[in-house]
Amino acid sequence: MHFGDMRKFGISVLISLLLVLLVDLFTFKYPPGGSTSGNGNPGILVLAPALLYLIGLLIYTFFFMKNLFVSVKNAASKEVPILLICFILTFLLLITMDISDLRNQLGGFTNDPESAVYRFGWLNQYTNTLFYNIYIVLLGISLVSLVSWITVSASTSKQKDKSA
Repeated sequence: MHFGDMRKFGISVLISLLLVLLVDLFTFKYPPGGSTSGNGNPGILVLAPALLYLIGLLIYTFFFMKNLFVSVKNAASKEVPILLICFILTFLLLITMDISDLRNQLGGFTNDPESAVYRFGWLNQYTNTLFYNIYIVLLGISLVSLVSWITVSASTSKQKDKSA
């Protein structure tokens, strides 16, 4: 594992976090008792490239973490998957709380007549952050890291079985 690889990975994650901020910046916030905007969804201009970037980041994360786990002697230890599973569960909880919070802010979602976004599509100027936020990025990185760990552990155990 080279320092350059770590730097590339860090920069890639920072770019993804910048995209999270941009999606949030272009997502309208509904003020309680306010009215909805009919000016379209400017957030989709950032959301689409951000989601594509996330796919690329997750592919890169798989190979980066695989190389990292191969280069670390004790990467097959049981603490790594336990920690990653704890991260995954935490991010799932935070995503659920985020969805609930947005539902409360909007008074429901698109199928609730009392909602500020009643009859809007699921992807609208108030819900962009449901599809791309910090929790989703970190959940994706954690899931892919777990898959990388499983891949390395499986290949390591096969090599040990062949040599025994």
